[in-house]
Amino acid sequence: MKKIILAVIVVVLIGIQFIPVDRTVPEYASSDLLVLGGADKSMTNMIKDACYDCHSYESEYPGYANVAPLSMWIQGHIDHGREELNFSTWGSMSKKDQHHLLKEAAEKVEKKEMPLTPF
Repeated sequence: MKKIILAVIVVVLIGIQFIPVDRTVPEYASSDLLVLGGADKSMTNMIKDACYDCHSYESEYPGYANVAPLSMWIQGHIDHGREELNFSTWGSMSKKDQHHLLKEAAEKVEKKEMPLTPF
């Protein structure tokens, strides 16, 4: 019985590798926070390294992000992050929303809730 269960698990894990993960980026007018804000190079690098993989359309995926079910989990996390705050479309937000999101982001960083640590 254990061999049958193990075989089913292996077949499922192999099978889900063929389910594609949608990583398409919608068309958008680039109004990036760092471009509009004119941040210096060190600040730009720090924000890109800490935030942009999940909160912009400039995501850089680690190698393990191509292996299901991690690929599905990571893409879901990125999609959620972009819904909450997307630096690539910063300029399309109202000043009030920008101020609120920056304040909220600063609070999350202070509480060490962000950035998330990778595996």
